Amino acid sequence: MKKTLSLALVMIMAITGVFAKENQTSTDKTVKGKNVSITYSQPSSHDNGKVVFGSTVLTVAKDCLIGGNKRSLKAGTYDVKINAAGGEWVFMLSKPGNANQQVLSTWALVKHTTTSTPSLDVTSNNEGLLMELDNISVQLPITFAN
Repeated sequence: MKKTLSLALVMIMAITGVFAKENQTSTDKTVKGKNVSITYSQPSSHDNGKVVFGSTVLTVAKDCLIGGNKRSLKAGTYDVKINAAGGEWVFMLSKPGNANQQVLSTWALVKHTTTSTPSLDVTSNNEGLLMELDNISVQLPITFAN
């Protein structure tokens, strides 16, 4: 099942198929924040610690630093492929519709929680994007210049 979320940043995957924005359906979710939005689909599966995401598109309105290694990202729209296995999620951003033109790769740590979220929930907060699924949460740091 797919859902759309626009966000003031991030988001989410274990081996992801990246699709062009025109392949997104009305079941996608979009989460919006002050300087970021993310549109994503619900994962197709999340077994054995692996999450397989569908189409994910991230838009940032201003240049920013993103991820655990604070990589520099120019304002724009990016396709996102997420490898969501293990103790960290790796986010690979590429030019829209061209997964071969990777712009950057960054990561965010997985934290285990005592509460369970049955479907992917993405929210924007002061630190970036918070993704929650099952009993894990992933905070993708995003910092915008003043």
